[in-house]
Amino acid sequence: MKKIAIQGIKGCYHHVSLIKYLGENGYEIVECNTFNKLTQIITYGEANLGVMAIENSIIGSIFYNYILLSNHHLKILGSIVLNIEHNLIAFTDKKFNKILSHPIALQQCDNFISEYTQIRKIEYSDTALASLYISKNMLKKKASIASLRASKEYGLSIIYKNIQSISNNFTRLFIIETTQRKIKVNWDKSSILFSLNTNCHSKLLTVLNNIADKKIFITKILSFLDKPGEYLFYIDIILDDYMGYEQMKSNIKKKSHFFSILGEYMNYIFL
Repeated sequence: MKKIAIQGIKGCYHHVSLIKYLGENGYEIVECNTFNKLTQIITYGEANLGVMAIENSIIGSIFYNYILLSNHHLKILGSIVLNIEHNLIAFTDKKFNKILSHPIALQQCDNFISEYTQIRKIEYSDTALASLYISKNMLKKKASIASLRASKEYGLSIIYKNIQSISNNFTRLFIIETTQRKIKVNWDKSSILFSLNTNCHSKLLTVLNNIADKKIFITKILSFLDKPGEYLFYIDIILDDYMGYEQMKSNIKKKSHFFSILGEYMNYIFL
């Protein structure tokens, strides 16, 4: 049976995205407590695929994960976007005095939590882990902020649904594997990581102009400090002219001392 690694445990948002993407059957979940562990699991062949969050519409990009992909030579098979819906779950709707969740989830539900001045917020490493902790220890006076799936996994009741302060809360996740598949059907997106030779400021402008000349649309660009004075650049592009794309790659390679295609895949799948 195929094994798929996720960051977190069952009921976390990585798990939710996987269920919506592939359904609930036909694979075994490998739970990882960190993104680093997730990439190691795939690299060592202990899982066939992985699901990795890469950016959120509110908090922005998870820069470290781009570097992990490069360092472990992993490839992007697909890109999915999950609408994050936070919920308050507990054993009962009776009075509770503490809310446990991941710091970001607590922050994203601040408007809701602020209505309960007597309730104490407690940061936890994972939304689903907080739910498991409450369930396992029968903590009747504690609640967690987590997915609806977490309530199902750990036998908790849904007290309030969709308590996030901002409704348009989307997380983009990559489906990752060890090698890029040779046969790619109808792909229209590419993710590229590169580092330019000396005089990078002028050369970056040349690279961007070259991409524009090929009528290739850049949807994302990031820079990372690789070492003092040297930067890595990451770009997402959408294309429909494969010949122009190949010429663009060749031109960037000539100006780079590091060049890597992280993936060639279909554009977002909204879940």
